[in-house]
Amino acid sequence: MSNINYTEIIFKIKEKHITFTKANEDGSIHVTLEMPIAEHVCSHCGASTK
Repeated sequence: MSNINYTEIIFKIKEKHITFTKANEDGSIHVTLEMPIAEHVCSHCGASTK
């Protein structure tokens, strides 16, 4: 099983958002994600923001 599959299972992040994974010699794994920009409304002032 690849690192991408483990990341998707453990963190519930879809594989399409994982752009790069690297396993280092010390056993650590570095994952690069690209998430889509979503518009949100501020709960304090009601302004829309990205």
